[in-house]
Formats: sequence, structure tokens, C-alpha cells
Amino acid sequence: LWPAIYWHQWMIVQQPSNGSSANNHLLGEMAGLFISTVEWPYFLQSAKWREMSRNVLEKEIVKQTFPCGLNKEQAFSYHLFSLEFFLLAGIEGDRYGFTFSPTYKLWIRRMLEVIPVMTDFGGNLPRFGDADEGMALQLRPITSSRTDWLYRLGLTWLHAAVPVPNEGSGEMTASFLWKGALPRAKPKRFSRRKISLEDAGYFLLTSRRGQPDEIFCLADAGPLGYLSIAAHGHADALSFTVHIGGVPVIVDPGTFIYHADPVWRAYFRGTKAHNTLTVDNLDQSVAQGAFLWKTHARSKVLKWVETSQGGKLVAEHDGYSRLPGKIIHRRAISLNDKRLVTEDELLGGGKARAQYRLHFAPDCHVRLQDFTCAVEWAAGALLINLDRNLEWSVVRGGEDAGWYSSRFGVKEPTCTLIGEYEGEIPIKMLNQMEVFHAN
Repeated sequence: LWPAIYWHQWMIVQQPSNGSSANNHLLGEMAGLFISTVEWPYFLQSAKWREMSRNVLEKEIVKQTFPCGLNKEQAFSYHLFSLEFFLLAGIEGDRYGFTFSPTYKLWIRRMLEVIPVMTDFGGNLPRFGDADEGMALQLRPITSSRTDWLYRLGLTWLHAAVPVPNEGSGEMTASFLWKGALPRAKPKRFSRRKISLEDAGYFLLTSRRGQPDEIFCLADAGPLGYLSIAAHGHADALSFTVHIGGVPVIVDPGTFIYHADPVWRAYFRGTKAHNTLTVDNLDQSVAQGAFLWKTHARSKVLKWVETSQGGKLVAEHDGYSRLPGKIIHRRAISLNDKRLVTEDELLGGGKARAQYRLHFAPDCHVRLQDFTCAVEWAAGALLINLDRNLEWSVVRGGEDAGWYSSRFGVKEPTCTLIGEYEGEIPIKMLNQMEVFHAN
């Protein structure tokens, strides 16, 4: 076994992920190198490799994380994946006396504390960017909570302000990793509203927060992804999702596949698979491979106001400024109690073909009649008054619409609402949604 461990460590040192691929790959390599050199300090280079990997992790947690705590990959699944590497290395360092800096631990706390801020009443985690269920460690039942063991370690190791998991949930995994993983002291007061996500470009418009009739809208006006290739980002500028009463209704369709099917890879990471506008049938950003973007749409926030019953976001992106008409997409999203309104403008000149798309969860029943779309699910309904300048249709399981991927490698048909416009630019589009809860 020892030769295999040694040469594994040696190879990581010789060829770490550098340049544009120095993202979660580098974190996995350095966490593995650090933990293995701490656990098995039997080689001449063990101390040198341990310190090298610890120094890289100290630098990368700052480089790869926004101050709000979100990972810069712009893919929430990779936020959790990266957090696990940082957390496991930090705990192993404390266990053997090779402690990381207070700054390192502060950034782990931020990564932990941002998770519940972005979690709805039903416990649903956000979905944006790539997701492939990658895990740094598998010591829990595959169907159990992805976050409860992280919360337990955060509570006991770092005294993080996170929710206390239900009795039993996450205990086994956490207790394997840290001797004090079952909290006995009263945890810090936890608040879902007191972390700004503006540096990452994500905005929460919520009403009735934390109540059974909560309306939870997450809007994206952030960068495409991390570094020049933005490997795990999706072309989803100005997209949004809506959860109602802890139930996903307007959704991000997911990832489905990476290498095995280039057509579906292009669809699920492209603009058509997100709740925003396409122009001339193009993605906002230009892809150049399954994990590479040649050009990045740049988003700019013009206005952000948060209120007790919602808020308003006004933002724009330049992804279509490469077209002859120099088109800019500007969107205003506003939530006031149970009323959600999107106002879209295409600014520029010339003629263009535009599509407004909304993707619904597979459990939703969608009916379109004239300029009204009724969306129903077990716990409520959403009535959408549609812009009369567009031609509307609902597609289920089509060539380039009507699909949902609940996890990697799985896709199923769902409903996509499409409003189409072809004509002169500039153009404005107004769509208004009203939420009705089941009695």
C-alpha cells in the first residue's frame, strides 16, 4: 500500500491543476494531499508536502469564495463540494495539531452560513450551474440530507450560525469526523436574512419568509462562472426560480449530462434551458467545448431594493451586444406579497427574434388559454397574465424545451412556457404572476 500512497502524493505535487482549471480540482488535490500527509507522515517529503498543500488551501479559499460565502463557480452543487474539501482538511489539521489560520476558518463559516440563507421553507437547496452530486466524502446514506452533517460540524467545530438539524440527522457522519460533533451548548441565533449575496450576483426576493405560505424567488445577475473557462457555469444571466410554500414551481432544469451527449449538454447549460430571454435562438455566452466558454455575458445591477414583502431587482446583460443591433437585455423583477412581475426590455436596434421562457417543475399542471397561463400543483396555483405582444405556447418534451433533470444522468419531460416575438427592437414585455395557496 505504501508505494501507491507515495506515488499518488508525488503525482499531485508534480502536476497540480493550474491556470484556468485551478478550481475545485485543485481543492480536491490539495485536501487529499494534506490529509494523507497528516495521517501518514512516513516519507521524507511528508512535512514539506503537508505545508505546501496547507498553504495552497489557505490561499484558494479566499480566491475561490465570494465574501458572502458562495463559491465562485456559480454552481451551487460545487459550493457544497468545495466546502467539504475545505472543512475536512481543516478538521484534520486541528486533530493533529497542524491548525489552519483563523482567516481560513472564517471563510469556512461563511460558506456554511450562506447555505440556509438560500434554502426555502421546504428545505430545498438552490439549483444553478452544473450539478453532478460530487462529494468529497461518502459516510452517510445517499438519500439523507446533504447538509445536516455539515451543519453539525459547523455548530461544534466553528460555532457557526446555522440551523440545528433534526435529532439523528447527520449525527453518524459528524461524530465519525469530530469528537464533539453532537452540540450541547445553545447555538447562536440563526437568521436567514442577514447575509448579502450581492457580490455573487444572487438576489433573494421573498415574502412570508419561513412561513408555510412563503414565496421564495432567487434571481441571478452574477458572472458566468469562475476563471476564464467558467467550466461549471450556465448561460443563465437574469434568470430566476420561484418556490412557493417550500415547493419548487418555476425551476432551473438542471444539468443531466456532461460528456456522453454533446447535444443535451449544450441544451441544459444553454440559455434556452433557463428562465430568461433568448435572442435569435442564441445563447447569451458563446460555448467552445463542454467545459469552456469563449465569451462571457456580463451582468450589471442597476437597482436593488429589499422589502419585508419582497423587493425589486433591475439588471441587464450584454450577451447579445455581439449582434448587429447591439442588443442589451434589461430585466426588472419585483415581488410584492403574492404578486411577482417581470418587465423585460430589449434595447438596441434592428430586427430580432426573441423568446421568453419559463420552466416548471414536473409535478406542475400547466394550462394555456389565450393570454393567461394557469399553473397548478398539490398545494396551490400560479396565474400568469401574459404579454399580448408575444405568441405563446407550452412545450412538453420537445426538441429544445420541456425537460427537467432532477439529478445527474436523469431527465424527464416537463412543461416550458414560451412567448415568442419577432420584429423591431427595442421592445418591452410585461408578465404578471399571482400566487394562490391551497386552503
